[in-house]
Amino acid sequence: MINETEDFVDHYAMLDVLPTADGSTIEHVFRHLAKRFHPDHLETADPIRFEAIIAAHNVLKSRERRAEYDRLYAARAGRRQNGAAQIAGALRPLESEGVGSDVGAQTTILLALYYKRRENAGKPGISAPHLQRMADCSLEHIDFHIWYLREKGLIQRTDEGLWAITVVGIDHVMTEHQRKTTEIRLIAQAADASAA
Repeated sequence: MINETEDFVDHYAMLDVLPTADGSTIEHVFRHLAKRFHPDHLETADPIRFEAIIAAHNVLKSRERRAEYDRLYAARAGRRQNGAAQIAGALRPLESEGVGSDVGAQTTILLALYYKRRENAGKPGISAPHLQRMADCSLEHIDFHIWYLREKGLIQRTDEGLWAITVVGIDHVMTEHQRKTTEIRLIAQAADASAA
């Protein structure tokens, strides 16, 4: 159980994800940050940040603990708990088959390729099977997602035959991040205004 009397920690900010991030996005970002700030990493070691990242991941990876944390997060943000839960539920990608799951899978693919490019611009590629596992989809669906993202110019094949995000893809990720951040802020302000 999360202790409400302790100083509140924004686990979403610690992992640099939105409160609407799905589980696979949280896992990917966690692995990237844990590797980057691990005490054994010579250039970017940060033991204090590493421990905070581990703590945030431990809360957000569990559905029950995350649901409990989300209630506290909503209360701390000054929003009504029910309104915040409805907002988060409406914005979280659908877990069932269909357009919602496709959006979630494509977002996961783009974020994975974005972080890979940012981590190592000289070797930005990820294989299709690895992307399939990250997006948690079938072979047929990964083919669809790769086709769509390639046709939109968001990804391209590297010389090694792997998939990498393009400049257009990076712009898309940043624009979507800004749009979602603005949307959540506006909804939260509206919820605050209606609660007053």
